[in-house]
Amino acid sequence: MCRYLLSHKIPEKCILRDAAGVSSYETITRAAEKLSGKTIYFCTQELYAARSQFFMNRAKLNGKVVCVDTMFYSHPWKTFLREYFADSKAILNVLIYHGNPKQSTKTVGFAKLPSEMTTNTKYHIQAQSQSVLDDYRVTDSNPKDYYDVEKAVEYARTYALKRNPDYPAFENNCTNFVSQCLAAGGISMTGKETISNTKRLKVSKKSTDWYSVSKQDSKKIKHYGTSSAFINTDDFLKYFQEELGYTLSIFDNTYEGKLKCYQTMASGDVVVLYDSDGSIAHIGLISGMGDMNAYYCANTNDRLDYGVFNINSTMYPRLGILHMSKQ
Repeated sequence: MCRYLLSHKIPEKCILRDAAGVSSYETITRAAEKLSGKTIYFCTQELYAARSQFFMNRAKLNGKVVCVDTMFYSHPWKTFLREYFADSKAILNVLIYHGNPKQSTKTVGFAKLPSEMTTNTKYHIQAQSQSVLDDYRVTDSNPKDYYDVEKAVEYARTYALKRNPDYPAFENNCTNFVSQCLAAGGISMTGKETISNTKRLKVSKKSTDWYSVSKQDSKKIKHYGTSSAFINTDDFLKYFQEELGYTLSIFDNTYEGKLKCYQTMASGDVVVLYDSDGSIAHIGLISGMGDMNAYYCANTNDRLDYGVFNINSTMYPRLGILHMSKQ
């Protein structure tokens, strides 16, 4: 959590980490005692947000709850059970914890951030320097092909939380990011690469083009030339399926669907998230496989090794996998 906040340029002096809290109730009550009259942002996982806001209101603490989901679970059922019991825990907390928490600010304060989290004075964590889970592994399922999975994943982890200035950056940058990863992994660009001398960005609409190039003019301003298939999700998937022959598999975002998805996916594949109306909402690159989980990196909603099977099934009822390692 602290790493996440620092990576989003929140000054270290503004972050208080509870030294001994074992529940949202205890942490919020101590915060109310110590920070009375101040406005705070209480950062917690999405599944704890509702009851955290309830406790903040009860403690008359000014501020709001911010969802920061940094947890991973090695098995989909763990996610389900945590979410199920979280719904009832808000009620149980009120029944069990009444009055002051077990440990108040009289005996326990807020801890300082660990020294390893404060070494970067710009409060920015480089993606490649962050630790990964013990079960995380990157395996090239087809090392004989021309797609180098390790290079694609290395690029994904490097630019998951920042942008590469050699490429144009967009508000919706997920497809552009995935294309960059695949290019770094050795997928060849195609088409007549053209850059405008007058416009900052020139986009080719040709369905057989997949490229992105840049150059700097005399005023040191960068101009970019790219193709729609490189930056547009629908055109990207159409290009890789129809022009290059890659296969897209779609699964329900349910326990059974996730199990089937896990059995077919591999590091370096592209994950596709579908809205409830069937349209594509987001894509990312599978950065590693774990024990009954997989991890991905993405832009727009920046993600660094985020659990694929922690993706909200209500928002995204279906998952797609573009299989990049041809067998």
